[in-house]
Amino acid sequence: MTYRRSVHALLVAIAGVCIIGVPETTASEPNRVKTTPKAASTPEAPCERVAAVAPFAVDMLLKLGVRPVLVPMVPGTQPESWAELDTLRLTHRAGPNLEQLVAASPDLVVTTSTYAAFTRAIERVTDAHVETLDIRSVDDVRTTFRRLGVLTGRVAEAEKAIITLNEEIEAVRAPTKDREPQRVLAVFGSVASMYAFRTESLLGEMVQMLGGQIVPERGEPHALYRELSPISLEGVIAARPDVVLVLAHGSSQAIADEIMKHPVWSRVPAVQAGRLVSLPEEQFVLRPGSDTLESLRVVRAALYPEFDVVTDASK
Repeated sequence: MTYRRSVHALLVAIAGVCIIGVPETTASEPNRVKTTPKAASTPEAPCERVAAVAPFAVDMLLKLGVRPVLVPMVPGTQPESWAELDTLRLTHRAGPNLEQLVAASPDLVVTTSTYAAFTRAIERVTDAHVETLDIRSVDDVRTTFRRLGVLTGRVAEAEKAIITLNEEIEAVRAPTKDREPQRVLAVFGSVASMYAFRTESLLGEMVQMLGGQIVPERGEPHALYRELSPISLEGVIAARPDVVLVLAHGSSQAIADEIMKHPVWSRVPAVQAGRLVSLPEEQFVLRPGSDTLESLRVVRAALYPEFDVVTDASK
């Protein structure tokens, strides 16, 4: 791509983004936009220069032996394994920094539906193949490994990663089989504006894999983020959870502390029993699928305190 062509494409793309716009969201709502699925295409040759807008894609690519030319800036401290990788400036409102993408000259950009409004702009400025991937289940993790393997010519490495993942998942699940089912309410947001994770989510699936039952059993999915369902205080009381898992933008523990002091929440069995567990936002919201084994261990320790997060052995 020539310098003149790159600059022209960048200006056109910026104009396109201004016209497209970005949907408004509140601070407590997930930032997702609706997308129209299209048939996936595959470049003729394996991609060698991969820019990752999706955080989970970075970790998966590294496991396949692919070093991304750009990785997204994430809240807090960048993961240690990303330390020597160039960082892409990224916001929900403005999307990925287009100038950085042009300078990196990627032949593949891996993004998520969160940034669907910027897909055409990215394609224009880079001439790269843009792949949109999302992690909403454990099977999505397997599918994403396979897709990245195909796109980068690392098919064998991807299949090996999937086999290892399946074995690790079974090792974590095995000790929890035949346990008494627990009613689990997993919430995201704040006390004033709260959402419950549905069974059709990565966290919901993990809870069920470990013998838990996600409550409420049914809920109207959020219009943009279908893994979540709005839940009222009345809904919390009706759900009668044995365990409450808390996630939030920022400090999940701060929200958990608020819940413990709330007069209505004090009537919830899980709160009365002190079974309120804050989970790391990074693993289930910011970088879901980056380390599925660790996430599964975290959930297991939340449901069964006798198990350690780090090892497969009980305490």
